Amino acid sequence: VWITNGVNSRVNDKNYISLANSSSDWKFPDSHCSSFGGDGNKCILLGNKDTRRIVVIGDSHAEQWYPRFVKYADNNAIKRPEIVFLTLGGCPASSGISRVKPGIRCTTFTDQVWNYVTHEKIDRLVIASRWVQYFYREDGLIASSLCFAKNDHCFKNVTSSTDISIVFNQLTQKLLLLKKRDIDIQIIGPVPGNNDNYPYLKSKEIAALHLPLMHLAYKQQQPDSFLLEVAGRHEILTQLQVVANATGATFTDPGSIMCSNGMCSYV
Repeated sequence: VWITNGVNSRVNDKNYISLANSSSDWKFPDSHCSSFGGDGNKCILLGNKDTRRIVVIGDSHAEQWYPRFVKYADNNAIKRPEIVFLTLGGCPASSGISRVKPGIRCTTFTDQVWNYVTHEKIDRLVIASRWVQYFYREDGLIASSLCFAKNDHCFKNVTSSTDISIVFNQLTQKLLLLKKRDIDIQIIGPVPGNNDNYPYLKSKEIAALHLPLMHLAYKQQQPDSFLLEVAGRHEILTQLQVVANATGATFTDPGSIMCSNGMCSYV
């Protein structure tokens, strides 16, 4: 079972097989990456016949874009700019804040990130994070998972809407310094997602249709779409738009692209 990665032959449903294999095209970090900022990663995808440099900063939600560009990194037939990913899972792409949960060295990472983007030649900066869940719980209350910090030591937890505004104001101040250098700034809003492990639940549902007795034990059906709006999403979109307006950045809400009429078919 271990050698064959499960007994996939028991389920010949093409949807199940596709879902089970879907993670194989997502590898991070890889040979293009090295350690950066404590526990973070610096991944350099070299350019070809294009002198521009694009830097992507953020958490694991920034890392999820990485494989989209890797397949072009070694293809010298394609003209492309250099793309640098500076990421650390669990750390939002702001400054002066960290996670209350011990062991995550956010300020060590972000201090080096902002030092890099301040002193290196950059043509475009892309910022992406799992914005909403850092600040809001599923019930809409403040999550209190972040803190204002220095040298990875918290001195005040983020516990109010005022604190959240301060976090985004700190991000604004960093970006205003880059604006003076005429750097194109792109801010990516929260990618749609629900609070369930959707791929896991969907694979169980599909498997249950084909495995003896399992369909009796597991009757829950997973819909093929979910609601776009989750607690705190509107508030965070508003904060990000304020940052974009103040810094001249371009703000993109993936929900407006991936969803229709408030329902999303991608997670």
